Amino acid sequence: MTQYYPKEQLLFDLSSKTVIVTGGANSIGAETVRQYATNGANVVIADLPSCSVNAAILVGTLPKDIDVNLKGNMNVLRLACLANSHLGNDTLSPRLSPYVTETFYHGSSGTSETYIKWVRKSLSRLITADTKWAIEKNRDVIIEVTRWLRDHPYMEDLWWRRARALLDIGLPELAAADGYKGMMLIKAGFDYRSHLGEKARLNLGLVLLTFNITRDDPRFSEFKGDLRECIHDGLVVEQERLFYIMIESLILVRSPVDLILTYQEAVKLYPHNSIFARRLADSFAIFKDIDKLHMNFPWADRKQRLLYGLVPARNYPWMTPELGSVRTPEIINDTNSQLRRASDCLESDQHQYSPAPSSP
Repeated sequence: MTQYYPKEQLLFDLSSKTVIVTGGANSIGAETVRQYATNGANVVIADLPSCSVNAAILVGTLPKDIDVNLKGNMNVLRLACLANSHLGNDTLSPRLSPYVTETFYHGSSGTSETYIKWVRKSLSRLITADTKWAIEKNRDVIIEVTRWLRDHPYMEDLWWRRARALLDIGLPELAAADGYKGMMLIKAGFDYRSHLGEKARLNLGLVLLTFNITRDDPRFSEFKGDLRECIHDGLVVEQERLFYIMIESLILVRSPVDLILTYQEAVKLYPHNSIFARRLADSFAIFKDIDKLHMNFPWADRKQRLLYGLVPARNYPWMTPELGSVRTPEIINDTNSQLRRASDCLESDQHQYSPAPSSP
């Protein structure tokens, strides 16, 4: 149940959290800083040297002193990565490392208010998922589902369940990866010439028969006809659920191009879903505003900003200090051997990793 508090009261207790806000001296970034600082977080404003006056004015209006770094966003991200490589052994908290949030101004597109709502939702997830109980609960879900995936990698619902748990503990990049795998299974399921699709349909059909969903589950009460028709309709329902997972994950990792493409596909497949249509327009507005903000940058920098999202700089909760500081080929091979014990679907790519930076 949602509980609403007066504006003068703290919505969340973030006193033990460090939040780095890039672009935090102006406009929507300044409002983001206020949201975190008001709720007790240790905030670092990251911006360009030209924003020193605005940063000083903003600091003077906040309830507590905060740090300001005007050496540019990349310098701050390097510092965050360095901090991650020196974390302690407490692996229960995924928020020991600095939480990095990137901000940008949405102009007159009307989406600035929507962005603030996402900031508040992020605050809610930041504090809720960081309790020991919530982390242990989601950890148990992830372990259980991973074991099931070892024997049932073609069950779409398992990928959705693990993606949901990863999203709830604040790991949207991993949630998007699982959501994408589930989407690929469902797309194959609609292709009756696909061998992979046959396996996806078979697993969903077994679920429908085992749990008698066609009669007892209200979600499927409208489905009539043979099992093949029920399987098709079940794939439609599962696909819409995965679209929500993918979209929420891409919003949190700030990947505008992927977000637009995903929304376009969702609108095409679910034209009666007004949420997909409305958010597609917002995504185009965000894309245009990012392009405007970097109009004077070299084209290569503009292109990278528009194409790639921001993955928060941190170690994952299950990473040991050795894995977090230097990820050598030997460690990656050892990790893969452990992953294969849980599932044939999991493997670490050596090209994704490099030694941690020796200096900020």
